[in-house]
Amino acid sequence: MRLLAVTFLGALALAVGTAASGGAVAPPAKAGSGCAKGYVCVWSDKNFQGQKVRVRTRKLTNKIGGKMNDDAESVKVQKKGVAVLYENLTGGGEARCFPGPGGEYPNLADDEWRFENTVSSSKMPKVPPPECLP
Repeated sequence: MRLLAVTFLGALALAVGTAASGGAVAPPAKAGSGCAKGYVCVWSDKNFQGQKVRVRTRKLTNKIGGKMNDDAESVKVQKKGVAVLYENLTGGGEARCFPGPGGEYPNLADDEWRFENTVSSSKMPKVPPPECLP
């Protein structure tokens, strides 16, 4: 009987709270949309959704290709320097340069980038490399 009373009171409190807020319920936070300082984060879906890979090293790495080869659609750069994303493993093929820190690129399919579902490797040099210069 006591469990029933507690359950009833909890449901009543929820109903009163929902009514007091006009029936609105806060939407859930975006899953995995954050990127910690010092990292480059790449997501498999637009708008920082889906599977996420975090890269911290400044050296050339195939970490993205090992987790989601050719499946990246958005990027956040939370590290000083330039995130260079490459089409192929070991830095081969076409490259795109994403300045940081604080750079947010929610859609790699945009005309500016045209690089969705292409990323396999990356590096994060402090100074822009030749492939990032005009």
